[in-house]
Amino acid sequence: MATTETSDELRFFTPEFTGSFVYLIDPKKQEHDDGSKKDPKFCITIPLDHGDAFWEKLDTYIEKAALKKFNGKVPKKLVTTRHDGDDMDLDKFPEFEGKFLIEAGNDKRRPEVLIRDSDGSIGEVVNPADIYAGARYVATVRTGGWYHPPSKKQGVSLYLENVLKVRDGERLGGSTPSAMDDFGNYEPESETVGRPDPLS
Repeated sequence: MATTETSDELRFFTPEFTGSFVYLIDPKKQEHDDGSKKDPKFCITIPLDHGDAFWEKLDTYIEKAALKKFNGKVPKKLVTTRHDGDDMDLDKFPEFEGKFLIEAGNDKRRPEVLIRDSDGSIGEVVNPADIYAGARYVATVRTGGWYHPPSKKQGVSLYLENVLKVRDGERLGGSTPSAMDDFGNYEPESETVGRPDPLS
């Protein structure tokens, strides 16, 4: 993508990534650490190699958001949704080896999701099954600071604004195959096979 910056100092484009834990059509239910319910959230997890330049860039945007939210100071125990994939169960999630992950989400509105077709044209999502974990995406995101009074935690989150599905990829575990995957090569049997005999 040619454009990687925006006029908003806290808003930017991600590089292309393989989407994980994709909740772009229906939101994810969530809770606070104390068990109280939070608003459902539309979100996607971005996994990129440890050495990807995105992480250094993200650190800059996180710092900007923290300085803006916390009166010019970055809290010592700043919470983010960034994790090291090597600390996860790699038997279950082998695709996260050697990568950092960060969740980008939005609990205020559903992000606009578009699809780039094979001919290069871009349009709206017609079939929700086309949006799944394992496909390739780019997104516009914004960093924003927050404070949770009950836990006294201070943090910066990555807020999801818009998403473009760039192309298909190998579906990751937990993704439901599309109807076309299931039935695209289906050949019907004889019309009488399996049909109850009305005279029996």
